[in-house]
Amino acid sequence: MKSTIPLKLKVLKKIAFDLNEAKITWNLGASANLYLRGIVSDFHDLDIMILEKDVEKVKEIMSNIALLKDKKPSSNFGTKIFLNYMIDTVDIDIMAGFAIKHQEKMHHFPLRENMIFDVYLLDDVKIYLEDIDIWLTYYELMERKDKINIIKTYMKEVEK
Repeated sequence: MKSTIPLKLKVLKKIAFDLNEAKITWNLGASANLYLRGIVSDFHDLDIMILEKDVEKVKEIMSNIALLKDKKPSSNFGTKIFLNYMIDTVDIDIMAGFAIKHQEKMHHFPLRENMIFDVYLLDDVKIYLEDIDIWLTYYELMERKDKINIIKTYMKEVEK
């Protein structure tokens, strides 16, 4: 099966360029974040976190480049704003007010202005990545043992 990663990265680069041009505070999360760090060899979709105040601007940007889908988030999340788009065959989830439900308690992780992100350059376009420690916490709350093990193994290797 042919890899779709080059297409996913092309789509990511386009979205990142447009968000950066509009001065949107954003970051790339989940497996795509891990992929750009060299931790995993593939990723399913693009998960983009934004500020709640930027939702309308982001909707406008995305309406020019993507098709809005009618996908609902899992009941394991309590994210305030969840938007799902498609560009070519690439699935994009945009979230504001990210929240994870764990043991009947809601844990809120909204993006905030002036957060510090790691920066990955995709060609000359800045891709903002939330800290790997934070994603470990998210995956622990999601009880994603596969991702927890991958990140912990990676962290041990980096410490050496």
